Amino acid sequence: MEVTEDANMEMVAAAQRKLKVLRHSAEAMEHEQKNKEAILKDLEKTIEELHERRRDNLARVHEYNCDTASVMDDLCLEEKLETLEGMLIEKNSKLHQRQLFQKMLVEQLSHVEETLNSTPATLRADNGETHVSNVVRESECQLYHSEISSHVKGIHRFCFEQMMDGAELPVSIFYSGVSKIARIARDREVELEMQAEKMSEMSKQMMMEDGAQRDADLMYKKELERLQRKHRHVLQSMARAASAEMKDLRNAIQTELRVQHELRERLEAEVTERSTPVVKVDLPHVAGNSQSASDGWNSLNRREAYVSADSELQALHAQVENAKADVQRLQQQLLSLREEETNMKADHLAHTKIQEAKLHAAEEAAAVLKKENTEWQSLRQQMSLLPT
Repeated sequence: MEVTEDANMEMVAAAQRKLKVLRHSAEAMEHEQKNKEAILKDLEKTIEELHERRRDNLARVHEYNCDTASVMDDLCLEEKLETLEGMLIEKNSKLHQRQLFQKMLVEQLSHVEETLNSTPATLRADNGETHVSNVVRESECQLYHSEISSHVKGIHRFCFEQMMDGAELPVSIFYSGVSKIARIARDREVELEMQAEKMSEMSKQMMMEDGAQRDADLMYKKELERLQRKHRHVLQSMARAASAEMKDLRNAIQTELRVQHELRERLEAEVTERSTPVVKVDLPHVAGNSQSASDGWNSLNRREAYVSADSELQALHAQVENAKADVQRLQQQLLSLREEETNMKADHLAHTKIQEAKLHAAEEAAAVLKKENTEWQSLRQQMSLLPT
């Protein structure tokens, strides 16, 4: 019996040592879990910094969109300028036509004056005709003279009005307006070039930030995969060790239960043997009574050993339950970490898609600005061809 009790005590001590090892491994896993949480927090901080940078870039893109709207307004003004230039060209052509028409009318007027000056000479040459015919011719000549003079006055009035119309809209006013708008267009072109350079720098910066974020994402994924593999390996090893430990503990508990059952049976047998009715004891039986007393003390010692073994088994059961609770808690933490990982991956993918869409919009805006810059350059060339 003493040998079995010593073996049981050794098994209990071995089980306690294994439980200590399991506790140390659980503490190591908790420490590693804290390190993983710290790494995840650092990655979240870097992701938040990247999101702040992207928000700043979005604000800049909004500003450049406002500048693009102002550029569109300037393009509308440029269209109005082109219409004014067309009106100016048309006005110049009309003035040229009126000048030609005026010259033609002046030539006709000079021709009519020459004919009028030549009429008295022709009348004097016809003195040989009769007086009646002279009177008729003079009256006809006066009538012709009055009609021609009225035509001449109308021609003078028409030419004077045309000259006044031309004086009311001088060409210098149009040219001054065109030169002023050309200066505004040149200044705006310089501003557009500066904005295009800023947009190109901004797009380069956004591409660099996007590359940095992709590198951070890859590093984050690799770190997560490494931690998952390591955590999975540790959990598998812990599960194997726990299953082996539980099997050993079950075997030890079964042996202890068998020993306990045997001890109970022996104790009950001894109790039944000593449960005889009380009789008078003579003096010669003192030696037998002392022997029975010693047997009773031995049974009590055995019962105390049994009680101590039972208490140790209860403590061992409590340690096993605590180890199970620790394993369940670690599994719950692992599940929560996996859920957080999936949520973070989904949020990161959504933010990445949004930022890619915004980057595409910024590139389109930069392309539009480049197109507008080329249009402004062509407009500048056209302005340089205009007469100053």
